[in-house]
Amino acid sequence: MHDRIISVAVLLVASMILCSDIRLLWAHGEPEKVVEGKYVISLMLVPQGEEMSLRFFFRDFQTGQRLLVPISFHIKIRDHQAQKFVFESPNIRASNGVGELVYQFSLDGFYEVFLEFEKADELGKIYRPDDWYVWVPAGQTAEAHGYYGIIAISGLLVAISGMAWWSRRKRNRGKRIHGASVSKELR
Repeated sequence: MHDRIISVAVLLVASMILCSDIRLLWAHGEPEKVVEGKYVISLMLVPQGEEMSLRFFFRDFQTGQRLLVPISFHIKIRDHQAQKFVFESPNIRASNGVGELVYQFSLDGFYEVFLEFEKADELGKIYRPDDWYVWVPAGQTAEAHGYYGIIAISGLLVAISGMAWWSRRKRNRGKRIHGASVSKELR
């Protein structure tokens, strides 16, 4: 069973690479940033017609759980080629550990996305993860199919990983129950 899951995961990743825009895969580098060893911030780009949704996920580093306290954040976008900032957001509120900005990029290219955030339970403390360096195909819905493919395949990979985790947990739970009954019999 485990070998089949690994084979399916490899095939899905390979098909993700083949059906997507390879520039996007290489540009992200690391979609997750760890801030001061406390928080993990993830960025996901989701095309919405001519615009691009930048979704930020705020999680606790230790538990992996989303940060549910109110978070306000601020984003700057810098055009890498022009070496200038093309956008600066007002303060935005994240809801249940997820924040979103929808922006229309005027040109294809690499952009740097800078984020600053503040948690309601730590007022005055501004966190700044490392910036993201992303490739954005500006206003081209024809190229968006690759992104939808990435999203769909990512969802499948998450589902397969969840099934593998669940089956492993179920198998381990069975071993613990058996081990517990054996140790009671030995006493």
